[in-house]
Amino acid sequence: MLRPALGDRNASKPRSGEGHRSFGSLGTRVLWFCWFGWALDLYDLLLLSFLRTEVQADLGLNAEQFGTVLAVQLGASALGGFLLGRLADRRGRVLGLSLSIVLFSVGTLLTGLVDGFLGLFLARALTGFGVGGEWGIGHALVSESVPEGSRGRAAGILQSAAPVGVAMAGLMASVLGESVGWRGCFMLSAIPGLSVFLLRFVLSGSVKSGRQEQAERRQVVPLSAFLNPPLLRPGVLLLVVLTLHMATFWSVYTWLPGELRKLHSAGSVAMLQLWISGVHLVADLVFGWLADRFGRRMVFFAFTVSFAAGLSVVALRFDELVTDLFAFGLVFVPLGLGMGTWSVFGVMFREHFPSGLRATASSGLYNLARGVQGVAQPAIGVSIAATGSLTTALWFGASATLGSALFAGLLPHQSSVDESTSRPESV
Repeated sequence: MLRPALGDRNASKPRSGEGHRSFGSLGTRVLWFCWFGWALDLYDLLLLSFLRTEVQADLGLNAEQFGTVLAVQLGASALGGFLLGRLADRRGRVLGLSLSIVLFSVGTLLTGLVDGFLGLFLARALTGFGVGGEWGIGHALVSESVPEGSRGRAAGILQSAAPVGVAMAGLMASVLGESVGWRGCFMLSAIPGLSVFLLRFVLSGSVKSGRQEQAERRQVVPLSAFLNPPLLRPGVLLLVVLTLHMATFWSVYTWLPGELRKLHSAGSVAMLQLWISGVHLVADLVFGWLADRFGRRMVFFAFTVSFAAGLSVVALRFDELVTDLFAFGLVFVPLGLGMGTWSVFGVMFREHFPSGLRATASSGLYNLARGVQGVAQPAIGVSIAATGSLTTALWFGASATLGSALFAGLLPHQSSVDESTSRPESV
């Protein structure tokens, strides 16, 4: 049977017996385990950006070399997303998630031990590879574990881990960075990831039976299904939307903390980051609630325009705003609200791809889009070095986010995913 997809308002309405108040016992446990994993994922990925000044100075890196390191961790996440996502489709979601956490935690630990460009390059490649599996597998698992009418809200809660992870990275760099050094920050940061891995291992053992695993393996869809018209069109469009949306994020958030710390104290930048993360947290929760009620397409467009408008103001007045953190924080309200859109993508993949291909599609395409940013990051590093300003990157981000809204509007209004192949799974 055909199911309503992204833009159909009815896609957000619960079926008989499905309410908005409860995710169910298993769904709630799965949601919070994935939430902690996603928070640590983004924390480990962005900690390097918050400690950019210290790392560059200690290791003797220029802006181009640092951009290359960012590029390799983004590129490695594309490979990791595909391979770990495929593992999750074939051998179980929890195994893929657990391996993802172990890999990026070890990469974070090794980052604190490097002594030059090559070591940092390899450590961040491992971090990126592990990070690649977390988002897509987690969203696939959550969307399969909660009732249809509550998927938008559950995805919003899961995505709210992102600003928490960003805030954690900012606080670690600003509060502990001066006392334990940048190396100590990375080595300490590996501990929570390994702890969540152990908890998730216990979760998988308590709720997953061998018979369920075998059933999931029999439902695996071959990779050639990506080339079938019902999956090819949404796959290509989702890749374009994700690539443009992600270009916006990385053009702003990778480089902005370092630019602000050139003019302001670490504590002041940390307070600003807490404010921005708080706005993002509200945005993620509000987006999921609104999307379940008014339709994802309309809400996605409204939030995207809000982000582009806020970023345009920052670009126009950057040299003035960067000296006044209070004004900068006010402008970031509409900008931060626009970032709530990320919670929609997990539901998009749930509605356009069958269960046996869903983790591969979500992790693979999400991280392929992230890997494409590896081309842009060195170019932005060169631009910053040449102009001494972040303005070019900001204008690029504003244009990219509007482009993502345009291509999202081209997604099919109906999915050809057969409901019999999309039954909810446990973990």
